[in-house]
Amino acid sequence: MLLYTTTDLQEKGDHEKNYKEHLTMADQAYKEKREDKKRSLQNENVTFFSFDLEKCLATPRLQNNMLFYKRSLWTYNLTIYSCTKKQKHPICYIWDESIGGRGGEEIASCLRNYILSLPPDISEINIFSDYCSGQTRTIYVTTMLSVLVYDFNRNGRTLVINHKFLEPGHTHQEADTIHGAIEKVKKHTTAKIEIPRDWANLIRMVPRNPPIQVIEMQQTDFFNFKRVLIHQYVHRKIITEQEPVNWLQIKWLQYRTDSLSKVYYKTFYTPTELLRY
Repeated sequence: MLLYTTTDLQEKGDHEKNYKEHLTMADQAYKEKREDKKRSLQNENVTFFSFDLEKCLATPRLQNNMLFYKRSLWTYNLTIYSCTKKQKHPICYIWDESIGGRGGEEIASCLRNYILSLPPDISEINIFSDYCSGQTRTIYVTTMLSVLVYDFNRNGRTLVINHKFLEPGHTHQEADTIHGAIEKVKKHTTAKIEIPRDWANLIRMVPRNPPIQVIEMQQTDFFNFKRVLIHQYVHRKIITEQEPVNWLQIKWLQYRTDSLSKVYYKTFYTPTELLRY
């Protein structure tokens, strides 16, 4: 880190200030996450979930070192960990690279599948994820959530969706514990992993209470949100105050059924007013 390697006192002071601000924002993000999770356990109309993509799973799983450099088929696992007043529930969405990639459109499609499965009496959804620009903080996830609130509004449903991002370097989530449990079972299993479905079956074997629900995604489950963005939405680069939108600084995105075609956002977790664009 520059904080420990620089010898210039002024520069070192600036780095110390930036580091302290970074830790403060990380603490604020975790505090926000704890409060949202607590509210979901107390209010049946509020739900919370976090999500994360596990590292790629090689298929088949090879035990011979001579085969290490052979080309494997990658299997992907997006884990969602939800908390409601009724239960805590882990879900793994599984697919392989012959069906789809591991970018923003695939992530958005899995999130859409999950949100549509929620009870109709849910009026607030709080989502937490890491800061990965290519997968979680993308225009495709924003497009998907904008389409959802539009559809919910058309069906007479009132809903607020908050998507909040943890600070880089401080992104431990509930999904990480699920991934750790999967790795533990993988390490000790004698079952053969030869096709992607074998990974789905292995995940179902992971001892959890409640058990992990596994959803095997098909090609028809993935949506082309890039096309939706081009034909139905305008990707604005400025907010209503004519200031540029800096996606790298956004900590919080909000979507409302009572304010269609607008996305609200914050660049800090402090109690400041949400901006919109």
